[in-house]
Amino acid sequence: STHALIRLFEKKIIIIIKKSSHQIDILKEVQRLIKEKADVNIKNKDGYTILQLAIRNGYYECLETLIIDGKAKLDKKGPRGNTALHECCLLGLDGAEPL
Repeated sequence: STHALIRLFEKKIIIIIKKSSHQIDILKEVQRLIKEKADVNIKNKDGYTILQLAIRNGYYECLETLIIDGKAKLDKKGPRGNTALHECCLLGLDGAEPL
């Protein structure tokens, strides 16, 4: 289930993804995988955490769930030494919708 979580966030895709013949809401899928004890602090093959991937690829609706329910660590660094907060700053996210 951890690898399924990584695959969800590695690509920029529409909020609703197709899986088989059903449409799945990505937030509900994240919640399900966290309930199944997926490790949200694992890094992908490029060294990015799931939280960093969610930020970089625009899955902002999943951030609160990853941080609160998944216990995502905010201080984990990616391949360039950036944390999730650094990624937000680099992308110019203004924090208009606080978590």
